[in-house]
Amino acid sequence: MSYWDTLDPKYRLILCDIWGVVHDGVNLYPNAIERLKQWRANGRIVVLITNAPRTADAVEQQLKRLGLPRECWDEIDWMFAEWRFFATPLCRRVFQGTVPPGGACCNSAECTTEVCFAVGGCSLEPLVPVGGTCDNVNLLCDVGLECGTDSKCAVPPPSGVILPDEGQPCDWNIPNPCRRFDDYCDPDTDVCTRRIQPGAPCTSIEFPCVRYAGCTNGVCTSSPGLGAYCAAEGACIGGLTCINNVCSAWPTPSPGTCGL
Repeated sequence: MSYWDTLDPKYRLILCDIWGVVHDGVNLYPNAIERLKQWRANGRIVVLITNAPRTADAVEQQLKRLGLPRECWDEIDWMFAEWRFFATPLCRRVFQGTVPPGGACCNSAECTTEVCFAVGGCSLEPLVPVGGTCDNVNLLCDVGLECGTDSKCAVPPPSGVILPDEGQPCDWNIPNPCRRFDDYCDPDTDVCTRRIQPGAPCTSIEFPCVRYAGCTNGVCTSSPGLGAYCAAEGACIGGLTCINNVCSAWPTPSPGTCGL
């Protein structure tokens, strides 16, 4: 029995380097497949980390050629951009904030509502239950739920489920039903389809544009950033809010809410 066989169950996220850990560039290391599969079978989430200057798809193809099955990991990420993982719904299966609404905080990961305002106050906005409307900005799903591509909170698929790739059939009834973050489940074809880039034509207000854009007048248009004009709440990119038709940082909480 090795050390890894007795790894404490509290470690639910595995960040695993690839080169020199999973393979040597030519061959997989002994027991790499079994260990990764075992971690996922135990309910842990496995994120493979690489510093190769290539896309995750290119890395995945190399792993396939080396014989590493797709069921061995949940995500592939670049080691210098691990922050991207912490902005995905997958993160919510691992990390849960404990500071209640209105409590002092330093960052959003500490809050049960997952929103820490500019100077340390957790959002007072209640978390949204199953079936409720969500937007991943102001209206956040309750712990254990995800905001689906239909903007409804739902129970996510188990971490061991292998989601379909682009061009494969998808299940519209589950949130984020496609494996690629830049795909969506086309409601007309039930097939995972690449989201449309800004500047390209679109036919739907809600679904086909990349996540930082919306369909405006038949064209995918990037969401406005800090200081730009906005027509309504929720129109601005990221965690910005629309104040007097200008994308702005959230107002500073009342004195005393942070206590830092």
